[in-house]
Amino acid sequence: MQWIKFYTGKWLYGSGRTMTPEKRGVWADLMALCGETKLRDGTLRFDVDRPMPRDYIANILQIDRQLFDVCLIAYQADINTDDGQPRVKIWDDGTIELTNFQKYQSPAEGGQKKKDKLSPRQRMALDLATTYKMLDQHPELAGMSAKEAIDLLIKYNTGQGGLTDD
Repeated sequence: MQWIKFYTGKWLYGSGRTMTPEKRGVWADLMALCGETKLRDGTLRFDVDRPMPRDYIANILQIDRQLFDVCLIAYQADINTDDGQPRVKIWDDGTIELTNFQKYQSPAEGGQKKKDKLSPRQRMALDLATTYKMLDQHPELAGMSAKEAIDLLIKYNTGQGGLTDD
């Protein structure tokens, strides 16, 4: 399940309050759709060089195309006072970009979140598996005491030397 950050204060008290409730609803749906896309970069694309057609987006949002087009015009005219950028940009290829989407989202954490969700027992098993993998890759660790091997692995993992990569 995907999720996006949603800043409640900016939503309740920011420039979006000047929009009609209908346009605010479409905006919230567009943010959710950006969070569901493969690229998660604030663009409504299936992939690089494959923008989502407007009819497709309107269908996903369960609104008519005319309302969607009216909303896009309003979003393009809504200039963010923080950075002078419109709320939405339309690229030459038809890609719709929510200009500040990435600014408010967390950077990729390389699977860290998944590791954080592990139970202590699962985390220990993962750490042991990583250690066994390191032992397989570096046979010179086999003749060392556990403390010596751990100290060497810590040096290696913190970039202080210790082992060479094969």
